[in-house]
Amino acid sequence: MIRVRTAFQAALLLFLTQTLFAQVPQTTVELGMVEALSRESQGPFLEETVSALRADFARNGMALNVTRASEEEIARLVRQNRLDFFLAPSDLYRRLLLSGCSDIAVTHAAETTNPNRTQGALFLSRLGEEPDVPRSVSKGKVLRLGGEAGSVIVRGELIRHGLSGKASADLFAKIPVRADTDDETAAALRRLREGGLDLLILPVCRLERYCGSRTCSTADLGVLWPKQDTDMTCFHSTQLYPGTTLVATPSLTPFAHREILSTIFALKAGANGQRWHVATNFQTTDRTLRLLDDDAWAQVRQSSIRSFLNRWKGWIVFGLCALGFIVVHTVVLQVLVRRKTRELRHALTEQKRARRETELISRRLEKQRRLQTIGQMASLFAHELGQPLNAIGCYAHGIGKATENVEKRRAVEKGIQGIEDQVGRASAIVNRVRDYVRSQTVRDKVIDLGELVETAIGNFKITSLGNVPVVLKRECAGDELRVRGDSLELELVVTNLLRNASQAIQSIGKPEIRVKIFDRPGPGFEVSDNGVGLTEEKLAEIVQIGESTRPEGLGLGLSIVRDLVELHEGKIEFSLTSAGGLVVRVTLPPAREPDKECEK
Repeated sequence: MIRVRTAFQAALLLFLTQTLFAQVPQTTVELGMVEALSRESQGPFLEETVSALRADFARNGMALNVTRASEEEIARLVRQNRLDFFLAPSDLYRRLLLSGCSDIAVTHAAETTNPNRTQGALFLSRLGEEPDVPRSVSKGKVLRLGGEAGSVIVRGELIRHGLSGKASADLFAKIPVRADTDDETAAALRRLREGGLDLLILPVCRLERYCGSRTCSTADLGVLWPKQDTDMTCFHSTQLYPGTTLVATPSLTPFAHREILSTIFALKAGANGQRWHVATNFQTTDRTLRLLDDDAWAQVRQSSIRSFLNRWKGWIVFGLCALGFIVVHTVVLQVLVRRKTRELRHALTEQKRARRETELISRRLEKQRRLQTIGQMASLFAHELGQPLNAIGCYAHGIGKATENVEKRRAVEKGIQGIEDQVGRASAIVNRVRDYVRSQTVRDKVIDLGELVETAIGNFKITSLGNVPVVLKRECAGDELRVRGDSLELELVVTNLLRNASQAIQSIGKPEIRVKIFDRPGPGFEVSDNGVGLTEEKLAEIVQIGESTRPEGLGLGLSIVRDLVELHEGKIEFSLTSAGGLVVRVTLPPAREPDKECEK
C-alpha cells in the first residue's frame, strides 16, 4: 500500500512539474518573413501584424526577433530549425511540409468569402486580341505587377496552356516585375492601350481596387483565359489560392502558439479589408506545385538516387575502391595463373617430348644391338649349317645310286629329288644370309615377277601357316612382268609379307589375304589382309626397325623386307584398309617395258 501511494505521489509531482515548465514562456521567439511581402498591397497589414505580435510577446516577457529574407533564405532557416514561425506565400509553406511545418492562419480579403481562395492573377490584353505569350515576352511586351506571392500562380497557368516546366520557368524569369501601386498600375494600363504591352499580369482584385478609387474605363481591355468563381467577386485568369500564410515550425512552444492565435484574430481588418482566417484546403496550391514538380516531395521523387549518393558517398567510394582492388587483384591473379599454366604445359610438353625421344633412342639402340647379334648368329649359322647340308646332299645322292628296284627307285628318287631341292634351297638361303650380312650379293638377273609371286604363294601354302586363303589378282598389260634382281631375295620378300599377314589375322573369323600384281606406274605387287584395329600410330611403329605387333616378335620381318626392296632399288609403301588391315605395296624397277595385254 505504501509503495502504491509513493508511486502515485511521484507521478503527480512529475505531472505538475511538466505543467509548470510548459507554462514558462521562452525568452526570444524567432519570426521569419519573406521580404517581398512587405512591398505588396498587403504589406501594411502584415507589418501591423508583426507589430502587434511584438507588443503581445513583450507583455509576456518575451522578445520577438524578426528575420526578413528571400524565400530561399527563409526555407534554409526553417530546415535548420532556426525559426519558430514565419510569414510566407502558401506555396513556400507547402514546399516545407517535410520539415514539420503547420499553418496557423492565412490572410483573407474582403472580395472573397472563402479564405482558401484568396490569391490569383489577372491576364489583361487589348480587347479581341490573344497575344502569343512566348513571342511577346521575347519582344519585352509583357509586364507583371506584384511580388513573389504570384510566381507559382502565373507559372502554373502558363503550364496549363501548353508550356513545359522548364519553358515556363525560363519565360517567367524574363518577365519584368513592378510593384502593384496605383502609379505603376496606371502606367501599365496606359502602355497596354497604346500598344507598348501585349499582356499585363495583375494580382487578383488589383484592377477593381484601382478603378474603385478613381474613374477609369476598361471597355477596351479583355481578360485572357477568364475563369468564373462564386467565392470571388473580382475578375481572374488563374485558379485561386490561399493567401499569405503564417506557419508554425516544430520549435514553436504551445504557449507562444496560443499567444499568436489570440493576437492575430484580435486584429482589426486592414485598409483593403484584409484579416486573418483559418485555412482548411491547400489542394490548389499542392496541385500546382506538383504540376511544376516543385512540391515537398519533389526532391525525394527526383533526387532519390542523388540523395542516396550524397548520404553514402564515403562508403560508396570506399566500396568502389575495394571492388576495384578486388577486380584488379583477380585479373592479376588470372594473368599469373594463365602464364604459369602455359609454362607448366610447355614444360610438360617438353618433358613428354624428351621422354618420347629417349624411348625412341633406347628402342633404336636395342634394335641395333639385336641386329648386331643377328648378324653374328647369321655368320655362325651359315658357317656351321653348310657342312650338314652338304652331307645330307651326299647321302641323298648315294641313296639314289644305291637303289636297284625300278619302281621303288622311282618313288625314292622322287623323294630324294625333293630332299635335294629343299637342301639346295636351304643352302641358297644360307649363302644369301651370309651375303646379306656381307652385302656382296649381285642382283642383275631378269626375273618373271608373276611366276616368282606364284612360286612364293605355293611355298607359303606348304608351310604350317599356309592354311589362310590367298587370292591372287593380276592387273598388267602383258603375260610376263619382268624385273631385274635376285629371285631368292624377292621370293623372301613375298613370303615374309604373306607370313606377316597370316599372323596378323589369326583371330579373324574369315581371314583372307589378297595379292595383286600390277605393272603401273611400275612393275610390282601388293599384299593386303582383312585385319582390324590397326591405327596410324601403330602403323608408324611397325614400319620402324625392330617393331612388331606381336609381343614375342622381334620385328625383323618387315625390316628385312624393306632392306631387300631397297637393295633392289625398289620402293615399299605401307597403308591401312578402311577396317584397319595392313596394305604393303612393293614397286620394282622394270627389266623391260610390258608390250601385251593380259586378262584380268
